[in-house]
Amino acid sequence: MPEDIKIFINYRRADNAVFVELIRTWFMHRYGRENVFMDFDSIPPFARFEDFIRQKISESDAVVSIIGPQWLDLLQEKAREGKPDYVRIELEEALKHHKVIAPLCIQDGKVPPEEHIPENLRPIFERNVPNLKSGRDIIDNIYRIMDALEQALAVQGIYHRPGSDSEQTDNLKQAAGSSRFNIHEAIGHLFEAEASSDLPAALLWLSQIKESGEAIPSFLNLEQKAATIQQQIKAEEERRRLHEVAEYHYSFVRLMVQYNQPREQIADALREVWAIVDGYDPDQLGDDIFVTAASASSIDLLPPPFDWIDIPAGQVTLEGGHGTFDVPAFTIAKYPVTVAQYEVFMNDGGYTTDRWWTNSGWQWLKNQGYTTPRYWDDDEWQSLWKPDHPVVGISWFEAYAFTQWLSEKMSENIHLPTEQQWQRAAQGNDGRVFPWGNEWDASRCNNDTIYANWGKTKRKAGNTTSPVTVYEGKDNSPFGAVDMSGNVGEWTNSIYETAKSIDLEDIDLPHVVRGSSWFTPFKTSFRVDSRSGKVPDYESFDLGFRVARSLK
Repeated sequence: MPEDIKIFINYRRADNAVFVELIRTWFMHRYGRENVFMDFDSIPPFARFEDFIRQKISESDAVVSIIGPQWLDLLQEKAREGKPDYVRIELEEALKHHKVIAPLCIQDGKVPPEEHIPENLRPIFERNVPNLKSGRDIIDNIYRIMDALEQALAVQGIYHRPGSDSEQTDNLKQAAGSSRFNIHEAIGHLFEAEASSDLPAALLWLSQIKESGEAIPSFLNLEQKAATIQQQIKAEEERRRLHEVAEYHYSFVRLMVQYNQPREQIADALREVWAIVDGYDPDQLGDDIFVTAASASSIDLLPPPFDWIDIPAGQVTLEGGHGTFDVPAFTIAKYPVTVAQYEVFMNDGGYTTDRWWTNSGWQWLKNQGYTTPRYWDDDEWQSLWKPDHPVVGISWFEAYAFTQWLSEKMSENIHLPTEQQWQRAAQGNDGRVFPWGNEWDASRCNNDTIYANWGKTKRKAGNTTSPVTVYEGKDNSPFGAVDMSGNVGEWTNSIYETAKSIDLEDIDLPHVVRGSSWFTPFKTSFRVDSRSGKVPDYESFDLGFRVARSLK
């Protein structure tokens, strides 16, 4: 199916951004959400803003330039102060590419006097410029404005795709052209638009209902409904824009491959792309760059016991109503990371090299003054620090830094498992309750289930962590992973409330911990679907981690 007209909306935030959003919604409904571009809020800091603007302008068929009351004042102010004026940059780029530019005055905005604007922008205003005001005015005139824009594009051989208008569009046109507004029909169309996920249409019906002045029962919660729909549209646009930014960066990775740049540099470039959109690799370049043969080098680097377990693609269902997830194939460490393995990281500058840490994690480390994990030099807990025992007292920040160090050393995509990956590796295909089966057996893992009455019963004598191989053959998961219930709880790369992967720009929310530990008294905590949440700076003598690896 051919694509529809692509519209770029050029505007100043100071000029009634809410009203501009409504105008954008009309365009989105007519031409499709993916074909109307307006904001750059989702571009990560490392994306070159002007380059991305120029790319979006070149991809667009028309630029709708919104002229509000402050348009001219801000143009002149930015020119005087020598500040970047992205509105001007966008218009100059559109003129350079001979794009159709449709100026549109809104509210009290006026066409600026010719002598007050730069000479190269004057051709934009050498035409009849329509004006839109809020309320009934936009409903009465928006279709006329869009029709005129399409006529201008048709001169260049660019046409609105036939048949793309929906029944909702016909209903909206009919309502806009009618002198009598039927509130019940409008509410019905609103519900239909919601049910079909036509979010722009739903917003437009809400706008018409509001402007109608009809009495609306409070139980319909229309204000809340509008806010929710706007949030949904914003979230969808954010995902789409991030994919666009990832593709922009990825285009340079293609060039690096084409001209045989060093594999290490290509691997680093792919990781930067994946920092924008996890796993974005439409050409499967990572399959060649991150060769599976590299797994031998990670096994060589880390002291035994260390091995990778291949986990085939499958599904998991998370407790708490989070739903069922498809989990692509990946590999996971057979055992939790041990004390000896973590020491390799520490001795290689793990606590002094900031590039392996998140910004928040590095600040936390400096504030704590740590050069080793918590409890490392605590005489009371020396039983924990045996080479083949799982490392404990590890915050999420430290576990994440370890994965980044190991990824860099091995040129592999090594990370903490998501909780979906963790459960998939522990549970297998049959939905079992514990890694070894459906019946609880305290002899199959390191636990403290004898401890039934908190504060009254003594713990098992001398109970502490155990070597990660002690229960091998007893607690193995269907795929062969060991210690996935008992010994230590394990950090994952998921947010507890949402079960979504962690956003490194907002990581203060509790993170999911899986697996339970030697210190846990309740058998239900050892279920493979049992989940708990801890803030990322939490450290405990029974909390460690294991690593996972993906091709992307």
